[in-house]
Amino acid sequence: DYPEGSGDGNGAPGKSAFIVDFNRYVDGGQFHELEKLTLNNLAQDPSGFHEYLGYALFREGEVPAPRSGWATVSLNGEAKGLYVTLEAEDNDADRERWYGTDQGNLYEGAYGVDLYPEHVEWFEQDNGDDESRDDLRELTEALDAIGPDDDVVGELEALLDLDEYLTFSAT
Repeated sequence: DYPEGSGDGNGAPGKSAFIVDFNRYVDGGQFHELEKLTLNNLAQDPSGFHEYLGYALFREGEVPAPRSGWATVSLNGEAKGLYVTLEAEDNDADRERWYGTDQGNLYEGAYGVDLYPEHVEWFEQDNGDDESRDDLRELTEALDAIGPDDDVVGELEALLDLDEYLTFSAT
């Protein structure tokens, strides 16, 4: 049980969002190939549908996005209500499905963080052995080096999957 006054999450009293980590206490623990499952409390989506629909649109556009669904959750016998269930992006199976490998660095940006050199350290690394963030620094430097007289499209295509990025941005 939670102490008095705790368990409030994102403006939804008594309904915190959380991650179920099947691998936390049992090495190699999984549930349907997932090491983690995210349960979002819908505090910012009272319809319960926007997040699910958004991820479905990304997947239809072949932009990497987690599989999602819904669940009614109870904790310690207390009903907490409807949640969106999300496959955590740092699950090996998710990365293998989208990228063909579970290797490489995977980053998560905090809310309001953009890809600027001074923000590189603010990105949380969710996967990868190289924790230097040199790959992010190199990317920001390469993006900053593109000048107004350069072939911008060609330069961007050399740095990233431009079609996937544009689909992501449009979605």
